[in-house]
Amino acid sequence: MIETTIEQEQESITHQELIELMDSVDINLDDLSKFDDETIEGIYSFAFSYYENGWYTEAENLFRLLVALRIRNYNYWKGLGATLQMLKKYEEAIEAYSWAAITDPTISDPYPHFHAAECFHTMGEYTRGLKALYSAKTIAKKQGTYYALLQQIELFQQALRKKKG
Repeated sequence: MIETTIEQEQESITHQELIELMDSVDINLDDLSKFDDETIEGIYSFAFSYYENGWYTEAENLFRLLVALRIRNYNYWKGLGATLQMLKKYEEAIEAYSWAAITDPTISDPYPHFHAAECFHTMGEYTRGLKALYSAKTIAKKQGTYYALLQQIELFQQALRKKKG
């Protein structure tokens, strides 16, 4: 079990306490909007920690809860996409990355498109992968700060073009 705690106003909540709290609450869809921002951020901390520690199934469950609670939150969709990609659920990851791209408030992050391209590549869908890379490249160029990523995109595009034939 991961030894994770969340510090909140001199109080600490452990993973086990979070699970017990979630189990003790009878939640229906009407109740989802009643989670306060502090609780949501606590859940996000656990989801992110699970992801970082390779507990992808647990991370997936929490990220799915988070996107249900805050459907317009870009970071939650991006986290869900990354988690699903690690679980080799590539079609679902692509969908989550699409939501991340849609909910990106500044339309300035090329990474959801880049990671979707990785998923397309793994699935053998090279044309769709090239389209995702085109979007990633367009956004990265506009930002002017993604030099290393632009190099990766260029190499990835060359590889996909060769595979596509």
